Amino acid sequence: MNKIDYTIRAMQELKTMVRRKDYGFTRAIDAAISSLQEQANREKENKPLTLEQLKQMNKKPVWVVGKRELEAGVNGWMLIDTKSSSPAARDFTKSCNFADYDKLWLAYAREPVSK
Repeated sequence: MNKIDYTIRAMQELKTMVRRKDYGFTRAIDAAISSLQEQANREKENKPLTLEQLKQMNKKPVWVVGKRELEAGVNGWMLIDTKSSSPAARDFTKSCNFADYDKLWLAYAREPVSK
């Protein structure tokens, strides 16, 4: 059980206890549980983007994991550049070409959560 799931369970138990005493806090607890559930769903849904999705993201940031051609690994934010003659994800030093996508590197909408 991860931290978010544990917190959701604790909030649900707190809601049950509060409801018995009728303190009127159940709406706030419901909002907290809903927010935590949304966060958990977002983290679960952070799958690698498809090449088609990347092609629609000119000048947008993505989290890149993998390596560049014959170079060191990359693990961080890059900007998508679809308008150049060689579309790629770029940072200040180098780029990850679309031709190598899903072979050498992957892109995510958010930084993947390590477990």
